[in-house]
Amino acid sequence: MAPEVQIGIRCRYNPAAQHGVESIPETKQWNVFGSGRYQINADWQAYITGLYSSQETTFQIQPTPLSDQIFTTSLPGGAATITLQPTSPFYPTALAAANGVGGEPLNIRYRCVVCGFRSETDNNDAWPIVAGAKGFRYTQIVPLLNSGVVNMFGPNTDAVQQQVNALSQTQNLTNSKLNGYGIDFKGSGDIYKLPAGPLALALGVQAGKETLTQTFNPLLQVGDMTGYGGNFDNIDHSRTVWAVFGELNIPIVKTVEANIAVRYDHYSDFGSTTNPKVSVRWQPVPSFLMRASYGTGFLAPSLYQLWTPVVPGLSQNGVSDPLRCPNPDDPASANNPDCNTQFTATFGGNPDLKPEKANQTTVGIVWEPLNGASIGVDWFYMDLKDIVTNGVPIATILDPNLYSLYSSLVTRAATCAGGQPCPITAIAQNFVNIGKEKIQGIDLDARFTSPSTALGRFRAVITGTYYIQYLASQPDGSFAGFVSNAYQAVATGITPRWKSYAALTWDYGPWTATLANNYQSSYIDVLSDNDGNLRRVGSMSLWDIQGSYTGFKDWTLTIGAKNVFDTNPPFTNSNLTFQSGYDPSYYDARARVVYGSVRWTWK
Repeated sequence: MAPEVQIGIRCRYNPAAQHGVESIPETKQWNVFGSGRYQINADWQAYITGLYSSQETTFQIQPTPLSDQIFTTSLPGGAATITLQPTSPFYPTALAAANGVGGEPLNIRYRCVVCGFRSETDNNDAWPIVAGAKGFRYTQIVPLLNSGVVNMFGPNTDAVQQQVNALSQTQNLTNSKLNGYGIDFKGSGDIYKLPAGPLALALGVQAGKETLTQTFNPLLQVGDMTGYGGNFDNIDHSRTVWAVFGELNIPIVKTVEANIAVRYDHYSDFGSTTNPKVSVRWQPVPSFLMRASYGTGFLAPSLYQLWTPVVPGLSQNGVSDPLRCPNPDDPASANNPDCNTQFTATFGGNPDLKPEKANQTTVGIVWEPLNGASIGVDWFYMDLKDIVTNGVPIATILDPNLYSLYSSLVTRAATCAGGQPCPITAIAQNFVNIGKEKIQGIDLDARFTSPSTALGRFRAVITGTYYIQYLASQPDGSFAGFVSNAYQAVATGITPRWKSYAALTWDYGPWTATLANNYQSSYIDVLSDNDGNLRRVGSMSLWDIQGSYTGFKDWTLTIGAKNVFDTNPPFTNSNLTFQSGYDPSYYDARARVVYGSVRWTWK
């Protein structure tokens, strides 16, 4: 039987507990890299670099869902509806009678366990990407499941299993190419002698072209592959980009130096933008430095974010329609199909995306109180506009307290029995601009290197970021804070109050050993607890260890372990991914990983 989990008062399929489902795909990869440089003269250098990589990734996930919730254009009704007739030998007579529907056809929401796991293999050979999958055609598997010969509540006979296996499809799904071509010229030199030093100028020109093509299997183009609900249209788009930039380094006095940089970019699809950066540094003594900078930034959406096909998929488990299921934990909601369920969601590109824009200010100091020791502290402030994200989290969209703000992202049926509000037919999860963000924090960098002794040399480092402010705009123009807070967030991801990396390294001749710690502070969880109260996800502290030996000429031998104490992640009730109980954005599901490497350097 399939694993189950109780969500509210309903029993749901638990994809995270299905034995054989992979959290991390199997990956095979190799790379070849080469570079060459030629010094034309003291000021000009020519160079060329090249990279070829080959990667094969195989991902096995839970059986495909089939029900009236699964949209597909390949079936007459527009959905993969499974109906179990009373004439089937597998009709649950007693259960149906106990719920007042005895003798009636039953609408089944089925994980096609008899179909087996879904498996997808991606082959990425530097330029093209070829994706293949093992699955079924809706137009073949749905009629078989509706025939009544398949037992959807338990094991099936070998004869039935053979009927299912005969329908299995192994197909190349897509051929994708993302190509980039470019050329740039750079030059620099001193242009004038000032009393405090030379006035230095650097200039450059860049030009390039990007192309994205995706060709889909005919079965995908008509929406007839399980796990892929809609029509995948072939795409072929490109853009050209050219830029000029310059940088001027100005020694004002012996202890003060300024830098002025400006960059002009022209995009064939987004027009032109000019972005300056100004910085100044003051160093009255060799052991103390103060610095400050201000600049603007511009980032055009990628071709993938703009043009990848918009197709339907499914939301995560355990979400409820705030209008048709206001109390999902009420026993009266047990048989309400709009409670603790999954909804159709649309994923894909958005040709109406706007470029991201940013202003950034930094002020900081670096102090070396003694030889071998340094402390750096930098305050930063970023004002971001039109941030691109892959959809607002569905948990936020369907939050009863926020639904009025995000209802424009929800599509409902035009008519239905019982009148408005009608059932949800789609939730937008394609790429969108989410407005403005204001981020403020402090970066810390402290380092110490001891003198060499008979016991070797010791090095210590700690780097970290303390977030003071992370404000994100809401659809009504107001701002909400999300430092150490994932509740009602407008984008996925965690911004902890404090995040750090600390390491202690011992060097002794050809031997090197490092003990390191990665720390993240606690935060408010994505969802409230069963009593409606905010809950807190605990902090996380992971330890790594590594040792290296360089005693053989041109060779480096390394062995180490990540998460050496096999520490489990803090529990989260997040339903933003199909991994339950932990957040894969900051925790590696492999837990402790022991690794080794052998490196040979040819000089």
